[in-house]
Amino acid sequence: MAKDGHSDDRSETASNSDGLKHTRQDPELSEAEYINRYRRARRQLWVWRIVSYLLIAAVVALAVALGVIIKQKHTLEHDNVEFHNATSYAEHNTCPDFLDPGQATLQTNRKPSSDQPNIFEELHTAELAAVRDYLFSQADLNLTRSDEASVASNVLYMMELLPPPKAAALAYLDSGGQARAVLYLGYQEQPRVVEVTVGQLPNPTNYTILREIPWNTRPPNAAEYASMDQLVQQATADLEQFMAATFNGFRYYDCQFPRCLLWSDSTPRGVTNDSRQTWIWFMRLAEGFYLQPIGLEMLISHPGNDPSTWAITQIFYNGQVYQNTTQLNTAFADTTSGLNRQQVMSPLP
Repeated sequence: MAKDGHSDDRSETASNSDGLKHTRQDPELSEAEYINRYRRARRQLWVWRIVSYLLIAAVVALAVALGVIIKQKHTLEHDNVEFHNATSYAEHNTCPDFLDPGQATLQTNRKPSSDQPNIFEELHTAELAAVRDYLFSQADLNLTRSDEASVASNVLYMMELLPPPKAAALAYLDSGGQARAVLYLGYQEQPRVVEVTVGQLPNPTNYTILREIPWNTRPPNAAEYASMDQLVQQATADLEQFMAATFNGFRYYDCQFPRCLLWSDSTPRGVTNDSRQTWIWFMRLAEGFYLQPIGLEMLISHPGNDPSTWAITQIFYNGQVYQNTTQLNTAFADTTSGLNRQQVMSPLP
Protein backbone atom coordinates (compact mmCIF):
# COMPACT_ATOMS: atom_id res chain seq x y z
CA MET A 1 0.00 0.00 0.00
CA ALA A 2 1.16 3.48 -0.72
CA LYS A 3 1.41 6.16 1.86
CA ASP A 4 -1.26 8.87 2.28
CA GLY A 5 -3.87 6.61 0.69
CA HIS A 6 -2.45 6.90 -2.87
CA SER A 7 -2.53 3.76 -5.05
CA ASP A 8 0.81 2.15 -5.81
CA ASP A 9 0.77 2.52 -9.59
CA ARG A 10 4.52 3.37 -9.63
CA SER A 11 3.87 6.53 -11.60
CA GLU A 12 5.57 9.76 -10.79
CA THR A 13 4.88 13.31 -11.74
CA ALA A 14 7.56 15.70 -13.06
CA SER A 15 7.57 19.22 -14.35
CA ASN A 16 9.25 20.14 -17.59
CA SER A 17 11.02 23.40 -18.30
CA ASP A 18 7.76 24.95 -19.50
CA GLY A 19 6.12 24.36 -16.16
CA LEU A 20 3.80 21.76 -17.67
CA LYS A 21 2.86 18.67 -15.69
CA HIS A 22 3.30 15.27 -17.24
CA THR A 23 3.29 11.68 -15.94
CA ARG A 24 6.43 9.56 -16.03
CA GLN A 25 5.49 5.94 -16.53
CA ASP A 26 8.96 4.32 -16.55
CA PRO A 27 10.30 3.99 -12.97
CA GLU A 28 13.74 3.01 -14.29
CA LEU A 29 14.34 6.54 -15.69
CA SER A 30 15.45 9.38 -13.53
CA GLU A 31 13.49 12.57 -13.65
CA ALA A 32 16.32 14.40 -15.53
CA GLU A 33 16.58 11.68 -18.19
CA TYR A 34 12.84 11.64 -18.66
CA ILE A 35 12.74 15.43 -19.10
CA ASN A 36 15.60 15.27 -21.64
CA ARG A 37 13.75 12.63 -23.64
CA TYR A 38 10.62 14.73 -23.50
CA ARG A 39 12.45 17.80 -24.77
CA ARG A 40 14.05 15.82 -27.61
CA ALA A 41 10.62 14.58 -28.62
CA ARG A 42 9.30 18.13 -28.64
CA ARG A 43 12.24 19.31 -30.78
CA GLN A 44 11.63 16.49 -33.25
CA LEU A 45 7.95 17.42 -33.37
CA TRP A 46 8.83 21.02 -34.25
CA VAL A 47 11.30 19.86 -36.89
CA TRP A 48 8.58 17.79 -38.54
CA ARG A 49 6.18 20.70 -38.30
CA ILE A 50 8.67 23.01 -40.06
CA VAL A 51 9.32 20.37 -42.73
CA SER A 52 5.56 20.03 -43.23
CA TYR A 53 5.18 23.81 -43.60
CA LEU A 54 8.01 23.91 -46.15
CA LEU A 55 6.45 21.06 -48.12
CA ILE A 56 3.09 22.84 -48.12
CA ALA A 57 4.77 26.05 -49.33
CA ALA A 58 6.56 24.11 -52.08
CA VAL A 59 3.30 22.50 -53.20
CA VAL A 60 1.61 25.92 -53.33
CA ALA A 61 4.53 27.38 -55.31
CA LEU A 62 4.41 24.47 -57.76
CA ALA A 63 0.66 24.92 -58.16
CA VAL A 64 1.13 28.63 -58.91
CA ALA A 65 3.92 27.88 -61.39
CA LEU A 66 1.77 25.24 -63.08
CA GLY A 67 -1.07 27.75 -63.35
CA VAL A 68 1.27 30.31 -64.95
CA ILE A 69 2.58 27.72 -67.42
CA ILE A 70 -0.95 26.63 -68.37
CA LYS A 71 -1.98 30.27 -68.84
CA GLN A 72 1.07 30.96 -71.02
CA LYS A 73 0.33 27.83 -73.03
CA HIS A 74 -3.25 28.94 -73.60
CA THR A 75 -2.01 32.41 -74.59
CA LEU A 76 0.49 30.90 -77.03
CA GLU A 77 -2.16 28.63 -78.51
CA HIS A 78 -4.49 31.62 -78.84
CA ASP A 79 -1.75 33.65 -80.56
CA ASN A 80 -1.00 30.75 -82.90
CA VAL A 81 -4.68 30.45 -83.78
CA GLU A 82 -4.87 34.20 -84.42
CA PHE A 83 -1.73 34.02 -86.57
CA HIS A 84 -3.15 31.08 -88.53
CA ASN A 85 -6.46 32.89 -88.99
CA ALA A 86 -4.69 36.06 -90.07
CA THR A 87 -2.51 34.30 -92.62
CA SER A 88 -5.48 32.29 -93.90
CA TYR A 89 -7.49 35.48 -94.23
CA ALA A 90 -4.64 37.19 -96.05
CA GLU A 91 -4.35 34.26 -98.46
CA HIS A 92 -8.03 33.73 -99.16
CA ASN A 93 -9.78 37.02 -98.34
CA THR A 94 -7.45 39.70 -99.60
CA CYS A 95 -8.20 43.33 -100.16
CA PRO A 96 -9.20 42.93 -103.85
CA ASP A 97 -12.48 41.24 -102.92
CA PHE A 98 -13.07 43.98 -100.41
CA LEU A 99 -12.60 46.67 -103.04
CA ASP A 100 -14.49 45.08 -105.90
CA PRO A 101 -16.85 47.86 -107.02
CA GLY A 102 -19.17 45.33 -108.62
CA GLN A 103 -20.28 41.98 -107.28
CA ALA A 104 -17.87 41.41 -104.36
CA THR A 105 -19.15 41.82 -100.83
CA LEU A 106 -17.37 43.48 -97.96
CA GLN A 107 -15.67 41.11 -95.52
CA THR A 108 -17.76 42.29 -92.59
CA ASN A 109 -21.33 41.99 -91.37
CA ARG A 110 -21.39 45.05 -89.14
CA LYS A 111 -24.81 46.57 -88.67
CA PRO A 112 -25.92 49.70 -86.83
CA SER A 113 -26.28 48.99 -83.13
CA SER A 114 -29.44 51.11 -83.00
CA ASP A 115 -31.39 53.75 -84.87
CA GLN A 116 -29.25 56.37 -83.12
CA PRO A 117 -25.76 54.82 -82.89
CA ASN A 118 -22.96 56.17 -80.75
CA ILE A 119 -21.06 58.96 -82.50
CA PHE A 120 -17.85 56.94 -82.17
CA GLU A 121 -19.31 53.74 -83.63
CA GLU A 122 -17.47 52.54 -86.71
CA LEU A 123 -19.02 52.44 -90.16
CA HIS A 124 -21.27 49.46 -90.79
CA THR A 125 -21.34 47.32 -93.89
CA ALA A 126 -23.81 49.36 -95.91
CA GLU A 127 -21.91 52.59 -95.22
CA LEU A 128 -18.56 51.05 -96.15
CA ALA A 129 -20.05 49.74 -99.38
CA ALA A 130 -21.55 53.14 -100.17
CA VAL A 131 -18.22 54.93 -99.66
CA ARG A 132 -16.38 52.32 -101.71
CA ASP A 133 -18.86 52.40 -104.59
CA TYR A 134 -18.94 56.19 -104.67
CA LEU A 135 -15.15 56.56 -104.77
CA PHE A 136 -14.83 53.96 -107.52
CA SER A 137 -17.47 55.80 -109.53
CA GLN A 138 -15.38 59.00 -109.62
CA ALA A 139 -13.52 59.01 -112.93
CA ASP A 140 -11.06 61.68 -111.80
CA LEU A 141 -9.74 59.38 -109.06
CA ASN A 142 -9.08 56.53 -111.53
CA LEU A 143 -9.03 53.92 -108.75
CA THR A 144 -7.84 50.36 -109.44
CA ARG A 145 -8.79 47.13 -107.71
CA SER A 146 -6.03 45.91 -105.40
CA ASP A 147 -5.70 42.55 -107.17
CA GLU A 148 -5.03 44.41 -110.42
CA ALA A 149 -2.91 47.19 -108.90
CA SER A 150 0.80 47.84 -108.93
CA VAL A 151 2.77 50.36 -106.93
CA ALA A 152 2.07 52.86 -109.71
CA SER A 153 -1.73 52.55 -109.37
CA ASN A 154 -4.40 54.56 -107.60
CA VAL A 155 -5.89 52.38 -104.86
CA LEU A 156 -8.27 52.79 -101.95
CA TYR A 157 -6.12 52.01 -98.91
CA MET A 158 -8.57 52.37 -96.01
CA MET A 159 -11.94 53.71 -94.88
CA GLU A 160 -13.14 54.71 -91.43
CA LEU A 161 -15.64 56.96 -89.72
CA LEU A 162 -14.68 60.62 -89.45
CA PRO A 163 -16.07 61.88 -86.11
CA PRO A 164 -17.26 65.50 -86.14
CA PRO A 165 -16.21 68.30 -83.78
CA LYS A 166 -18.18 68.48 -80.56
CA ALA A 167 -20.16 71.50 -81.76
CA ALA A 168 -21.37 69.56 -84.79
CA ALA A 169 -22.22 66.36 -82.92
CA LEU A 170 -26.00 66.79 -83.05
CA ALA A 171 -26.00 67.64 -86.75
CA TYR A 172 -23.68 64.72 -87.31
CA LEU A 173 -26.10 62.31 -85.66
CA ASP A 174 -29.03 63.70 -87.62
CA SER A 175 -27.34 63.59 -91.03
CA GLY A 176 -25.34 60.37 -90.67
CA GLY A 177 -21.93 62.05 -90.70
CA GLN A 178 -19.00 61.51 -93.02
CA ALA A 179 -16.40 58.86 -93.69
CA ARG A 180 -12.67 59.26 -94.06
CA ALA A 181 -10.72 57.43 -96.76
CA VAL A 182 -7.01 57.22 -97.53
CA LEU A 183 -6.06 56.99 -101.21
CA TYR A 184 -2.69 55.97 -102.64
CA LEU A 185 -2.45 57.91 -105.90
CA GLY A 186 0.48 56.11 -107.47
CA TYR A 187 -0.75 56.49 -111.05
CA GLN A 188 0.74 59.95 -111.35
CA GLU A 189 4.08 61.43 -112.32
CA GLN A 190 4.34 62.75 -108.77
CA PRO A 191 2.60 60.09 -106.67
CA ARG A 192 0.98 61.15 -103.43
CA VAL A 193 -1.23 59.98 -100.59
CA VAL A 194 -4.41 61.91 -99.82
CA GLU A 195 -6.94 61.80 -97.02
CA VAL A 196 -10.47 62.59 -98.15
CA THR A 197 -13.84 62.97 -96.49
CA VAL A 198 -16.79 61.32 -98.20
CA GLY A 199 -20.35 62.35 -97.37
CA GLN A 200 -23.02 62.57 -96.48
CA LEU A 201 -23.81 59.12 -95.21
CA PRO A 202 -25.63 56.90 -95.90
CA ASN A 203 -25.66 58.07 -99.55
CA PRO A 204 -22.45 60.06 -100.25
CA THR A 205 -22.48 62.56 -103.08
CA ASN A 206 -19.14 64.38 -102.70
CA TYR A 207 -15.61 64.08 -101.40
CA THR A 208 -13.18 66.67 -100.10
CA ILE A 209 -9.41 66.39 -99.75
CA LEU A 210 -8.43 66.83 -96.12
CA ARG A 211 -4.67 66.72 -96.52
CA GLU A 212 -1.84 65.30 -98.59
CA ILE A 213 0.87 63.02 -97.23
CA PRO A 214 4.33 62.51 -98.80
CA TRP A 215 4.37 59.36 -100.92
CA ASN A 216 7.51 57.89 -99.39
CA THR A 217 6.12 58.07 -95.84
CA ARG A 218 3.10 55.84 -96.48
CA PRO A 219 2.63 52.38 -94.91
CA PRO A 220 3.30 49.62 -97.47
CA ASN A 221 0.39 47.85 -99.11
CA ALA A 222 0.20 44.43 -100.74
CA ALA A 223 1.41 45.67 -104.14
CA GLU A 224 4.54 47.22 -102.66
CA TYR A 225 5.34 44.13 -100.59
CA ALA A 226 4.96 41.99 -103.72
CA SER A 227 7.45 44.16 -105.61
CA MET A 228 9.87 44.07 -102.67
CA ASP A 229 9.56 40.30 -102.55
CA GLN A 230 10.61 40.04 -106.20
CA LEU A 231 13.89 41.73 -105.26
CA VAL A 232 14.33 39.39 -102.30
CA GLN A 233 13.59 36.34 -104.44
CA GLN A 234 16.23 37.39 -106.97
CA ALA A 235 18.84 38.14 -104.30
CA THR A 236 18.30 34.86 -102.45
CA ALA A 237 18.43 32.98 -105.76
CA ASP A 238 21.88 34.52 -106.33
CA LEU A 239 22.86 33.46 -102.79
CA GLU A 240 21.32 29.98 -102.99
CA GLN A 241 24.58 28.04 -102.52
CA PHE A 242 25.72 30.28 -99.66
CA MET A 243 22.36 30.07 -97.85
CA ALA A 244 21.95 26.31 -98.23
CA ALA A 245 25.45 25.64 -96.91
CA THR A 246 25.41 28.24 -94.14
CA PHE A 247 21.89 27.80 -92.80
CA ASN A 248 21.75 24.01 -92.73
CA GLY A 249 19.58 23.70 -95.83
CA PHE A 250 17.21 26.55 -94.97
CA ARG A 251 16.62 28.91 -97.88
CA TYR A 252 14.10 31.44 -99.15
CA TYR A 253 14.21 31.02 -102.92
CA ASP A 254 12.82 27.67 -104.04
CA CYS A 255 12.77 26.30 -100.48
CA GLN A 256 11.64 22.81 -99.58
CA PHE A 257 9.31 22.72 -96.57
CA PRO A 258 10.01 22.54 -93.67
CA ARG A 259 13.45 24.08 -94.35
CA CYS A 260 12.06 27.43 -95.44
CA LEU A 261 12.85 30.99 -94.46
CA LEU A 262 10.63 34.05 -94.31
CA TRP A 263 11.44 37.73 -93.98
CA SER A 264 10.03 40.65 -92.06
CA ASP A 265 10.63 44.38 -92.26
CA SER A 266 11.12 47.26 -89.85
CA THR A 267 10.48 50.98 -89.53
CA PRO A 268 11.28 53.84 -89.91
CA ARG A 269 11.91 53.66 -93.64
CA GLY A 270 13.95 56.83 -93.84
CA VAL A 271 14.55 60.23 -92.28
CA THR A 272 13.49 62.44 -95.20
CA ASN A 273 10.56 62.50 -97.61
CA ASP A 274 12.90 61.85 -100.54
CA SER A 275 14.14 58.46 -99.34
CA ARG A 276 12.46 55.16 -98.61
CA GLN A 277 14.69 52.33 -97.37
CA THR A 278 13.71 49.27 -95.40
CA TRP A 279 15.86 46.76 -93.52
CA ILE A 280 14.53 43.22 -93.71
CA TRP A 281 15.75 40.18 -91.80
CA PHE A 282 15.31 36.46 -92.35
CA MET A 283 13.88 33.91 -89.92
CA ARG A 284 13.14 30.21 -90.00
CA LEU A 285 9.55 29.42 -90.93
CA ALA A 286 8.65 27.63 -87.69
CA GLU A 287 6.65 28.11 -84.55
CA GLY A 288 7.92 31.22 -82.78
CA PHE A 289 9.70 32.40 -85.94
CA TYR A 290 10.49 35.82 -84.45
CA LEU A 291 12.74 33.98 -81.98
CA GLN A 292 14.63 32.20 -84.78
CA PRO A 293 16.50 34.84 -86.83
CA ILE A 294 19.49 33.60 -88.82
CA GLY A 295 21.51 36.83 -88.77
CA LEU A 296 21.10 37.70 -92.45
CA GLU A 297 19.69 41.16 -93.24
CA MET A 298 19.17 43.20 -96.42
CA LEU A 299 18.55 46.90 -97.04
CA ILE A 300 16.00 47.58 -99.78
CA SER A 301 15.83 51.03 -101.38
CA HIS A 302 12.31 51.48 -102.79
CA PRO A 303 11.39 55.17 -103.26
CA GLY A 304 8.88 56.40 -105.81
CA ASN A 305 6.37 54.34 -107.74
CA ASP A 306 8.61 52.52 -110.23
CA PRO A 307 9.78 49.15 -108.85
CA SER A 308 12.25 48.76 -111.74
CA THR A 309 14.42 51.40 -110.05
CA TRP A 310 14.40 49.67 -106.67
CA ALA A 311 17.41 47.71 -105.47
CA ILE A 312 19.01 45.89 -102.56
CA THR A 313 21.85 48.24 -101.60
CA GLN A 314 23.39 46.45 -98.59
CA ILE A 315 23.60 42.94 -97.17
CA PHE A 316 24.59 42.39 -93.54
CA TYR A 317 25.91 39.07 -92.24
CA ASN A 318 28.39 37.97 -89.58
CA GLY A 319 29.22 41.53 -88.58
CA GLN A 320 30.12 42.53 -92.15
CA VAL A 321 28.29 44.72 -94.68
CA TYR A 322 28.35 43.71 -98.35
CA GLN A 323 27.22 46.01 -101.15
CA ASN A 324 25.60 43.27 -103.23
CA THR A 325 25.21 39.52 -103.60
CA THR A 326 28.38 39.28 -105.70
CA GLN A 327 30.52 40.55 -102.82
CA LEU A 328 28.95 38.10 -100.38
CA ASN A 329 29.37 35.15 -102.76
CA THR A 330 33.01 36.14 -103.33
CA ALA A 331 33.64 36.24 -99.59
CA PHE A 332 31.95 32.86 -99.21
CA ALA A 333 34.15 31.34 -101.93
CA ASP A 334 37.29 32.78 -100.31
CA THR A 335 38.69 30.04 -98.08
CA THR A 336 40.49 32.61 -95.95
CA SER A 337 37.32 34.52 -95.03
CA GLY A 338 35.95 31.81 -92.77
CA LEU A 339 32.39 32.17 -94.11
CA ASN A 340 32.47 28.78 -95.81
CA ARG A 341 33.30 27.11 -92.49
CA GLN A 342 30.32 28.54 -90.63
CA GLN A 343 26.97 26.85 -90.30
CA VAL A 344 23.92 28.02 -88.38
CA MET A 345 22.41 24.82 -87.01
CA SER A 346 18.70 24.22 -86.64
CA PRO A 347 17.34 24.96 -83.17
CA LEU A 348 16.30 22.09 -80.96
CA PRO A 349 12.58 21.24 -81.22
